[in-house]
Amino acid sequence: MKRLFLLTAVLMLGIVAQAAPKGPLTLDEYLAKQKASAEKKGTAYDEAKSKEKFAKLDVNKDGTLSVEEQAPAPKKEKAE
Repeated sequence: MKRLFLLTAVLMLGIVAQAAPKGPLTLDEYLAKQKASAEKKGTAYDEAKSKEKFAKLDVNKDGTLSVEEQAPAPKKEKAE
């Protein structure tokens, strides 16, 4: 049982590590990721929208997205 738990924990860490940003992203890298994601989901890829989103995420306007800028925005709590 302990081995199964340990194996599950190791696999989960591997999945999380793959999803975490590894460094800054250029616009071209960001667009390539967005296109690949759209293709994987079977949705339409809109380069213009992706460029707009990149511009919004690039807070310091240095032409790259730092790890901090790539972090997902906090989820808004629903009003009751």
